[in-house]
Amino acid sequence: MPSTSKRKSPTRKTAPSRQKVRAHRERLRAQGLRPIQIWVPDTRSPKF
Repeated sequence: MPSTSKRKSPTRKTAPSRQKVRAHRERLRAQGLRPIQIWVPDTRSPKF
């Protein structure tokens, strides 16, 4: 019985991850959004 693979055919190339991320960020910026990093309390810490 031949095994079936869920992999895409080797002739079709996908964009590298960084290109996908860049395109995604560009779409978000086009919507008037900007990336930010926030720090929040660590509720899992015993010191909380």
